[in-house]
Amino acid sequence: MIIVQSGIPSFGTEGLLGNAKSLTRRNQKMCGRMAGRGGDGESVVLDQASSDARCDVRKMTRKTLVLGLGNTLLGDEGVGVHAVRWMQQQHGGRSDIEFLDGGTLSFTLAGPIEEADNLIVVDAAELHAAPGTLRVFVGGEMDRFLGTNRKASVHEVSLLDLMTIALLAGRLPRYRALVGIQPQFLDWADCPSDAVARAIPQACGEVIGLAGAWQ
Repeated sequence: MIIVQSGIPSFGTEGLLGNAKSLTRRNQKMCGRMAGRGGDGESVVLDQASSDARCDVRKMTRKTLVLGLGNTLLGDEGVGVHAVRWMQQQHGGRSDIEFLDGGTLSFTLAGPIEEADNLIVVDAAELHAAPGTLRVFVGGEMDRFLGTNRKASVHEVSLLDLMTIALLAGRLPRYRALVGIQPQFLDWADCPSDAVARAIPQACGEVIGLAGAWQ
């Protein structure tokens, strides 16, 4: 079963902004800033033509980061990693998508998230549904899910922190989505349950479809 909560991506960052209050505030970096400060204190204005050319190249090479999360030694908890590995085998040659095994998350992932044009996260999540159920949260729906369901995933707080850091840095990917899969069991096992394993190709189809639509 697939449940999509999407439409045109909205950017409701209420949950992220709320989480930001618990993090140390730092200087915000502005994406695509046209002016800076030189070492001698004088304003440095970028050449408009060069900037436009870089923007054109960026548009042509817009890349989606697909981040798979989970511990593959805990059964269905590792479904995000299994999904990313499956997509690497099937779509590893695509230049517009970067597949990344995020494991159980760490703050080292802040860099790749901030550098991405688009972000899709695949993870096990408590959806209060039958095992193997998929839900796709796009844009503001993803933000609200992470902000109001803090215990829905083993990694969720860390993911929320990473997205908040990107928001404060002015580099939160504009297009973003969470593909959540309802687990059946979270216990010692090196493979997912049958219900969750059957959902992996469906989840990958959702990811590839989103990545294509965002180009």
